[in-house]
This record gives sequence, structure tokens and C-alpha cells, in this order.
Amino acid sequence: MKLILWIIYAYAIVLIIQLGCFFTGLPIFNKINIDINHGFPRLNTLGAEPSWSARMIVLMLYVHICLSDYAKGYKQSLNELYHENKLLIFAFLFTLIMCGSTTGLFFGAIFLLRFIDLKSIFYIVVGLILITIVAEHFELSSFTRIEKFVPALLTLDEQAIIRTDGSGASRIIPTIQAFKFITLNQFESWVGYGVDYDQSVVHFPGIKANGGLFSLWINHGVIVQLLYWYIIFSICTIKKEWMSIALAIMFIAGGVLINVQMLWFLLMMFATYKYITSKEY
Repeated sequence: MKLILWIIYAYAIVLIIQLGCFFTGLPIFNKINIDINHGFPRLNTLGAEPSWSARMIVLMLYVHICLSDYAKGYKQSLNELYHENKLLIFAFLFTLIMCGSTTGLFFGAIFLLRFIDLKSIFYIVVGLILITIVAEHFELSSFTRIEKFVPALLTLDEQAIIRTDGSGASRIIPTIQAFKFITLNQFESWVGYGVDYDQSVVHFPGIKANGGLFSLWINHGVIVQLLYWYIIFSICTIKKEWMSIALAIMFIAGGVLINVQMLWFLLMMFATYKYITSKEY
């Protein structure tokens, strides 16, 4: 648990250094796939890109909380978590918000749903108000993008989604296009069309994308796809924790077959949780 805590701290510290470099005009430390030309900078901190880092810290904090719940023997409230982990929560929110990732904000919003109950609503509302004030003060474009992205996503209009946020769309559109393509009434649907065939099905401006959540279905058939999902969810499912399933789905839909390191990290984190709590399984 302490290792996860210090890794999240490290993400925040590196982001502080990067922001310091940006505002002082110094060469940006550890810059990889950053964007400093469109308002407030989008910085990668310790990851390969801002959205990569944002997803990693959401996953790490979630597993940390689940392990803490296990150690205490009950599910902690948001209020209790905050009072016992103020520095950790600050480091997490700082990194999630200030790295400039719209994907990270989406993950954070879904993650927040885990804690919603009558007792926590007040703290959540106050927190969201404070975060909004900070976002407006620093003119964080990620908040503007997500305000436009979510309504566009609900329409499932591919062009509208791309116009609002190309980066976020690149993680959603491939799954939508692949879903429109798959079927069960053709022979190839069961045995697959062949390696990388999904790249000819999915069309996204400027990048070569795979079929997202349904990539294996197109390439290797529905049986392989179902086996893949079964293995992933059998590892990533935590009893009485719907959030574990939600995170696994969001990671898979985000293109883990391209960013394979993210898939391995997802499996490693949940496997670690189950190893530590193995007497429960």
C-alpha cells in the first residue's frame, strides 16, 4: 500500500517540476507527448502522455482504497478517506486536474460515483465547486473539452465527438465503429478476419487505430473475444465492487491492445490486490 502511495506522490512531484519548468521557460523535464501550445499545458508527468498518467493514478488510488478497506474490514466513506489521507487525495486531484487530460477527468468522474451516498453528497458538491473555481482560474481547457465531449458522446455522432475532443474521441470512436461492424451471422465473425483486419474497419483521422473493445472479435472471432473478456474480468473483478468492472471496461475500450503496457498494469494491480487478500478467494 505504501508503494502505491509513493508512486502517486511521485506523479504529483514530477508534474510540479514540469509546471515549474513551463512557467519559468526552462526545458521541460521528462517531456513525452505533451502539448504546451494551446493554453494551459498538457503534461505527461511520469507517463507516456497525459491521459496515460491520469488513468494510471485513478487505477492506483482505487486499488489502494480497496486494500485499505480490506485492512479495516469495512468500506470507508469519502469523509473518512479524506481525513486520513489528505496529502494523498491532494496529490491525486492535483495530478488528475493539472495534467490537462480530458480522459483523466472522465475517469475521475466515474471513479467519484463509487462514493456517492447521502452522507458524501455535501463533500462532493463542495469539492466540485472548488475544482471548478480552480479550473476557471487556470483556464484549464480539459474542463471545457469535457463539458462539450460528454453531450457529444451521448449522441454517438462520430463527427461531433471528434470535433469536441480529438484525443478523447480516439479512445471512443474505434469501439463505436467496431461495434457497428461486428455480427454473428457470418463465418468470419466466429473465426475472425485475420490479424489487424480491424485497422481496415476503423477509420480515425491522423492515426492508425484498432477495434477498441471489439478488436479481437474482428481479428480472431467472437470465441477468442469472449475468452479474452473472461480472463480479464476474472482477474479484475472485486467482490461487491462494480467500480472494478467499470475500470476494466474503460481501460479495454481505451485501446489496451495498442498500449499493451496499460493492460499489463491493469492486470498486475488487480492481481496484487487478490494476492494480498487471497484468503477471501
